[in-house]
Amino acid sequence: MIEFKLVSSNDYDRLFKWLNTGKVLKWFGLNKLISKEDIAKKYSVTSDPKTKNYMIINNDEPVGFIKTYLIRDYPDYFKYLGLDDNPAGFDIFIADEFRGKGLGVKAIKKFINKIIFSNPDIKRIIIGPEESNLNAIKTYEKAGFKFLKLVSIPDEKEREYLMELNKNT
Repeated sequence: MIEFKLVSSNDYDRLFKWLNTGKVLKWFGLNKLISKEDIAKKYSVTSDPKTKNYMIINNDEPVGFIKTYLIRDYPDYFKYLGLDDNPAGFDIFIADEFRGKGLGVKAIKKFINKIIFSNPDIKRIIIGPEESNLNAIKTYEKAGFKFLKLVSIPDEKEREYLMELNKNT
């Protein structure tokens, strides 16, 4: 059974391992190693109050990470997306050793319903994987997301394949 818990300092070693290996490093870390100190700074409960960071738990075992935020709270990013509303955003990864088991789709669907859309002000969710990350795009499609547009973000190596999910679909 998939559940979510806020990231705590007990999760930093696991996040360090996951973020510095395999597909997680390639797609989520964008091929940049991250230090243990940076993990604590970036993922602590107090590091960025606008973003909520969660561990994905499957049958009492941590299997990945997911976070959510309001896109408008990050004005530079919001500007490049060219949106006229205030959708939620989220980012997710399943650790390499748990990939290919359908956990991503299950976690996304449950997170959307239990966490993101539990806020009555949220009507739409946006996700922007790199356009060459076909596995992520397929996973988001299975979770109900539809292609919106391609967006170039300065300092990112590829365009984002922006996808959306509306609350009433």
